[in-house]
Amino acid sequence: MRARRVRLSEEDRWWLGDSGAMLAFRRADDRPVVLLPGGTGRYRVVDPVTGESAPAGARTADVLRDASVLHPGLDTGERSSMRALLRVGGAKARSEIVQVVAFGLSAGLLALAPAVAVDLLIAKVIPAGDPVALIQFTAVLAGLAFVAALSHILRGTALMRLEGRLAARIGAAVWDRLLRLRSEFFRRFNAGDLAARSLVFQDVRDHVAGVAADALLSTLFALPALGLLFYYDAALGWAGTCLGLAALGVTTAFCIRQIKPQRRYLETSRRLLGDLQQFMNGIAKLRTTCAEDSAFAAWARRYREHKEAEIRLSVLNERLVAFSAAVPALGSAALFAVVAAQGAGGLATEDFLAVHTAAMVLFMAIVMLGNSARSLAFVKPACEQLAPILASTPGSAPRPGARVKLQGEILLDRVSFGYSEIGSMVLQEVSIHARPGEFVAIVGESGAGKSTVFRLALGLEQPWSGAVYYDGRDLASLDVNAVRRQIGMVPQGASLQNGTILDNIIGVGNDLTTEDAWRAAHQAVVDEDIRAMPMGLHTTVGENSATFSGGQGQRIRIAGALVRNPRLLFLDEPTSWLDTQTQARTMRGLEESASTRLVIAHRLSTIRMANRIYMLKVGQVVQVGGFDELLAADGPFRDLARRQLA
Repeated sequence: MRARRVRLSEEDRWWLGDSGAMLAFRRADDRPVVLLPGGTGRYRVVDPVTGESAPAGARTADVLRDASVLHPGLDTGERSSMRALLRVGGAKARSEIVQVVAFGLSAGLLALAPAVAVDLLIAKVIPAGDPVALIQFTAVLAGLAFVAALSHILRGTALMRLEGRLAARIGAAVWDRLLRLRSEFFRRFNAGDLAARSLVFQDVRDHVAGVAADALLSTLFALPALGLLFYYDAALGWAGTCLGLAALGVTTAFCIRQIKPQRRYLETSRRLLGDLQQFMNGIAKLRTTCAEDSAFAAWARRYREHKEAEIRLSVLNERLVAFSAAVPALGSAALFAVVAAQGAGGLATEDFLAVHTAAMVLFMAIVMLGNSARSLAFVKPACEQLAPILASTPGSAPRPGARVKLQGEILLDRVSFGYSEIGSMVLQEVSIHARPGEFVAIVGESGAGKSTVFRLALGLEQPWSGAVYYDGRDLASLDVNAVRRQIGMVPQGASLQNGTILDNIIGVGNDLTTEDAWRAAHQAVVDEDIRAMPMGLHTTVGENSATFSGGQGQRIRIAGALVRNPRLLFLDEPTSWLDTQTQARTMRGLEESASTRLVIAHRLSTIRMANRIYMLKVGQVVQVGGFDELLAADGPFRDLARRQLA
């Protein structure tokens, strides 16, 4: 279950909608209450302790706080499937399904009204020559047409509600699954490829809902029409049945032939999007190295493959459309042939016209069923795109009692790790210890494994041997998300997010204020820069943080890490863009924090005041000590310092 905080607005009249179950708390006594959508289209406030239930209204939000919509997710700790995803999406949708079936059935029965009307009109009304009866007959048909139109509208409304429910539940379940997957999963795909895979669920959702509804309605339309054919003449009924099955068989054959090119189309589309995103992100490097032509050639190859698959798919689709358009005409020809074979003793004129009208309803239903079958040719390859996400095992679920309030101690005890079992180990028997409030630095050449230490400490990777301890408790036994929420992190090379400076400091939650943002900005020594901007904290952050200098961006990210007063701070090259004076002021601001600080740095002036420095070389700790101690000793740290001074 995942919760998403929402705002209960009186202007939106939320209590009259259906956004799913919500959890909230009373302002007076902090007691939890549940907001449940009722069958009458109005929310009810349910107290789980007393069982009391009352209808929600415009003033309900005034007595509640921290309302959150609850989204059910897939089973954690095990692989999942498309069937499980659809089961989650279709849960609690029984009323919409019943409405779609009921209104579809009524529309299917009313579609036979013209056939019966033709029979009565020719057999009784016209021979009687009664204009009043004709007017009454016309009025009845007009009324039935109005009822049929109303049934279609109500069916469409119920179908849209069903699709909306599927969209919310399936979308939340897919993204919940993505957020729970282990980090090694994301190394298998580039960003564009993974984005295309994760967004294909929207098309699957629309096609599944459409296929189910169209197939159901086609059946509801076809069965009454077929029954009417058998009622008038068994031979015509069997002829309609055989023709319908033949048309359905041809349509199915076309659909099966579309699966392979549809799969190819989705694969090439995914790869094209992945390459294009990488090219756009690296456009500056492409121009610097004059590699635009090579990039265009690589894109053109992907694009050609994509268009070839699209053309092949379009050809098959147009053939299916042409066949579907010919089905009613072929059906009429078959009916005429059967009637001609019966001779003079066959159906009366009025009966034949009624049969012909019913047969047209039958054949149109078969065409609609064929169109729904065509959508199935998309659903299967699309589900294959989602398969890697659903089949991957997510991270372990938090254990009971695993949420603890950190005191600030961290220990990496003889951890060893590698990103690939066939590759070399990145870390070998590494031990790093930081006590509450200490400033511990990690230095080393590029590729020594410094950033990997942070990934292990955050639980993003699992050590092959050894363990990570917080306050003496193994990280594997703790709720990793709860631990991360108590850590402020500034990753190497991270850019600001689109939005405002305020959004980048306090995030999207509503539990922090602008005062918290200013406090954190002051600690990060960026408050003066922000005040000098015309919009202050509300200054817009554009794409790639182009409106800010590198140093300003780094200090804003440091402010974001400090804003919640974390017990630990992980800083990976936090001041690489700062000049010496600004760097010194920023490090003094960090000293005001009571947090335990783990800092990765290449510039040794950043870590001069560290309590302890760990020198990594080729994945091993080769030196440990204070700055002056290591500088005085012969070893790789002094060599590193000499190279920087040189």
